[in-house]
Amino acid sequence: MKRPLIFLLLMLVMLSLSVFAPRPSSMDSFEIVSVTPAPGTQLSGSQAEFHVKVRYTLNSADTARLAVFSERFWNTPQGCNAPGGKHQTEGGQDVLLKKGTGEANVIVAWHEDNGPRSRIPPGPSFLGLGMRLWKLPYNPIHPSSRLVSLSGHCYPVSPV
Repeated sequence: MKRPLIFLLLMLVMLSLSVFAPRPSSMDSFEIVSVTPAPGTQLSGSQAEFHVKVRYTLNSADTARLAVFSERFWNTPQGCNAPGGKHQTEGGQDVLLKKGTGEANVIVAWHEDNGPRSRIPPGPSFLGLGMRLWKLPYNPIHPSSRLVSLSGHCYPVSPV
């Protein structure tokens, strides 16, 4: 008698898990679908402007802020994808997203940070684009942000 009851309980648990499990359509997704200049373009000087198109699906919040930013990497021959590579943020732009699926155009201005707080030594480096999401309303005590991507688009930077 115990065996059929245990089997019935297991079936009920499995059914409830499948009914209440998150569906892929309820997940968030963010992707840079185009950017100019093209990834791999050699950057020279100390600034550049990137025109970024992001395709997104936002289901986890009614509104959110997506930051698209430039991240500088140095002391690595592996570009923007070096495990444990040193990097610092050097510019970015936010865009407000509403629940649903859509596209956003963002202009990210990069200005080389070579001031007294800069950690970047002289020499060649790389610049990558990344994204971070903040759900709104923003709570400064418990900010809920998450890194969406980092360095998916990479650019070599010539020393000035």
